[in-house]
Amino acid sequence: MMVTEVYYKTWRHYFPELLQWMDEVADGREAKRTTYRGRDIIASTISLFLFKEGSRRQFNEDRSKGEFAQNVAGLFHLTGVPHGDTQADFYAASAPESLHALRVACVKRLIRQRVLEAYRLLDRYYLLAFDGTGMLTYGEKHCDACLSQKLSNGSTRYYHPILEAKIVCGNGLVISVGTEFIENQPGQSKQDCELKAFYRLAPRIKADFPRVAFCVLMDGLYAGEPTFKLCKDLSWPYLIVLQDDDLSTVWSEVESLRSLNTENQLTRQVRVGEQLQTEQYSWTEDIGYHGQTVHVLEFWGPRADQSTRHWAWITDLRLKWQRVAEIVHFGGRQRWQLENRGFNLQKNHGYGLEHRYSHHTQVQKCFYIGMQIAHLIDQLVELGSLLKTARGGRTWSLKGVAKDLLAQIKERVLPWSDWQAGFVNSFQIRLNDSS
Repeated sequence: MMVTEVYYKTWRHYFPELLQWMDEVADGREAKRTTYRGRDIIASTISLFLFKEGSRRQFNEDRSKGEFAQNVAGLFHLTGVPHGDTQADFYAASAPESLHALRVACVKRLIRQRVLEAYRLLDRYYLLAFDGTGMLTYGEKHCDACLSQKLSNGSTRYYHPILEAKIVCGNGLVISVGTEFIENQPGQSKQDCELKAFYRLAPRIKADFPRVAFCVLMDGLYAGEPTFKLCKDLSWPYLIVLQDDDLSTVWSEVESLRSLNTENQLTRQVRVGEQLQTEQYSWTEDIGYHGQTVHVLEFWGPRADQSTRHWAWITDLRLKWQRVAEIVHFGGRQRWQLENRGFNLQKNHGYGLEHRYSHHTQVQKCFYIGMQIAHLIDQLVELGSLLKTARGGRTWSLKGVAKDLLAQIKERVLPWSDWQAGFVNSFQIRLNDSS
């Protein structure tokens, strides 16, 4: 089986209604002046990221050569493959919220089909990690929405950060469900920030997924009464990293009660490779904080160099000795995947998260959301059993798969009509259970 066939079967298996959803994305262009359909444009943008083109210019160059355009059209059943400038014109006239609805539809289908069910915490909660990162940086002011920062050398940096919310799974799957672009608005007396962005984004995610049980993972920046209250209002339990210098009144109570609560302590031996390692857990319950009742879970475990490290989380999950190990390892410690499998991969492995796909702010936002959809398809391919079968059981990196995919798209005449005619929607794809 070829890599191109794996991609074709993967997106059709998980998202059989994908093209219909693309057709439902609002098109703000004048109908009489359009040549390409919305699906032609959106699928071409997703292809740009699947092939790790890195820029619209590179996509345009490849579009005019060899079998590229014909194969992109075959991959997504398109009538044509538009120029990158045509894609930008479409997004300039179409709100990012409409493209976001396509992302939500993809995530909802995975949840509805129970693809992610095995990775829930306590057999109930999907892990929803929040974190911010930089997207675009400028030496001069780009627009009125730019944030600014004075540097030590006296110059000013202008930048556009984002806040991301991603479902993280124990097998390494990281799925974008919402984005808030951190930017200044007219009339603001203070700059926008990550916390303000969270207060805007969280209710929107609740509206998109009203019946999904999420447990929220966040770093110490969010540890405070406004976050605790908002999560309670949204019925989201939380696991928030508690640093040594965060919430001094909470730490004072933890330190005064830790030695007294001997029943709230657990030590266990776990085997890692050929070695037995000691893990210790301690939890302090029912701490009052500004009208909220919180608990603190602490964990002491070995580093790679065999030294011991201390982690702590503040939470409203009820803590019991039967569940603290699961909460630590399959809950709190999963947050790192957002940074490594999310931001780092999209910045350094061909997606071009920090590349300026357009100087038009709205267009850039749409390309960003298209990147998230492409990343989701990539991961389903990378972790799926079809790729393993295609590669004779060998493990392939996402970068290597993308290189092979692009080579086939550019250089070979591929039997799309045969694959389409022989496609059976009921076949299985099993996801790799280990990260």
